Amino acid sequence: MKRYPLDIKLPSHVEKVVTTLRNSGHNAWLVGGAVRDSILSHTPKDYDIATDAKPQDIQKYFDRTIPVGVQFGVVLVIIDSAPVEVATFRSDGAYEDGRHPTSITYSKPEDDAKRRDFTINGLFWDPSTKEVIDYISGMADIESRQIRTIGRASHRFQEDALRTVRAVRLLAQLSDFNFELEENLHQGIRRQGHLILEASKERITEEVQKILKSSRPSLAFQAMKETKLFDRVFPDFRNLSDNEFKHMTSTLDNLYESWVEICAIENCYTNALLWASFLYFFPGDRKNLKQQNSILITRIELKEIKKIHTICAEIPQLLSLSLARQKRILAESQFLSAACLYQSKENPSKGRKVIAAILQKRKSLSDKGKLNPHPLISGNDLKRLGLSPGPEMGQILFRIRELQLEETLKTKKEALKQAKALQHELENPEAAEN
Repeated sequence: MKRYPLDIKLPSHVEKVVTTLRNSGHNAWLVGGAVRDSILSHTPKDYDIATDAKPQDIQKYFDRTIPVGVQFGVVLVIIDSAPVEVATFRSDGAYEDGRHPTSITYSKPEDDAKRRDFTINGLFWDPSTKEVIDYISGMADIESRQIRTIGRASHRFQEDALRTVRAVRLLAQLSDFNFELEENLHQGIRRQGHLILEASKERITEEVQKILKSSRPSLAFQAMKETKLFDRVFPDFRNLSDNEFKHMTSTLDNLYESWVEICAIENCYTNALLWASFLYFFPGDRKNLKQQNSILITRIELKEIKKIHTICAEIPQLLSLSLARQKRILAESQFLSAACLYQSKENPSKGRKVIAAILQKRKSLSDKGKLNPHPLISGNDLKRLGLSPGPEMGQILFRIRELQLEETLKTKKEALKQAKALQHELENPEAAEN
């Protein structure tokens, strides 16, 4: 064991968990990604606590807890509406389902560190001494920017095959720090990547979404390609050429920048946009992803993806469309997502120029209240004219709305007059032709 000085400022809700456990006579150490990120001077997203307190004791010490994995010594503590995962130091028995140990034994911190996946995720931080506690040479691997398994890679992947994807996900998430896969780990993924087919689609989907949300997804996907993991997770993408693969991954890398530039919002885009950007390059029918792909996309997401792709295809000629059509597209809830996808996949200068002109038009219409004005008339208005609900009413409402968006009709009186004319035209098609 080695110790290294490090001062970490814990969020107040995490500090409360640590203080409560320590005041009850227990160790309460920060563990995992939060320690790694703090060493790298990167703000952690989550804070996990490891302790010698048993789950039943943890549940007694706090008012709000959720036994998310109590059989594995894991309890979620809720402080000020914020969750903190608290896990008892343990060692694991054999893994038989490719995910969970068949048994656990509450144990020492050293044993707990050795059961974890990667050395850079197996470090502890003791808030009482403000020191990093290193049982597995994780600090050395952080300094050398190496992603390495704790123990033999083959053993770790046999325990849980999802670790093959987690390894490359770390590449993407730590892209600012230039980490690499340690050679034995790289070869281990190549040799045992077939085990990923034993992992559930839900878990694989979650990991891939984390890759897509990172600033450099290309690093993960390139490593997956080199180790044959990509073809195993996405067999329908096998026939992508090298240029197509490069275009796809560069588009994904550009997505975050485009999103912030277009929406002026940090990384909070939807799963639908992430999958729309990835599946834009899907070589088959995007509506019917084949079952052998190891991802799960909901029907709602597929509907949004289709909409994003449709709008994206219309963007190059959008400003030459009718004014009504422009407004309908620009008012779509998926428009900004489609704009991000278009700008990401195009040549940077061309993409930015096209999107900038469209966004200027959209802002102008929005500022004048003309982008998506309230409809001039409704179905109830047509009922008062004597129309019954049905296809004819729908046709009239659509055509009135089109004329309103074209700014040909501007008042309700004008719209009602036009509706009467359209009603007469639909009831007397022969007279309308003459």
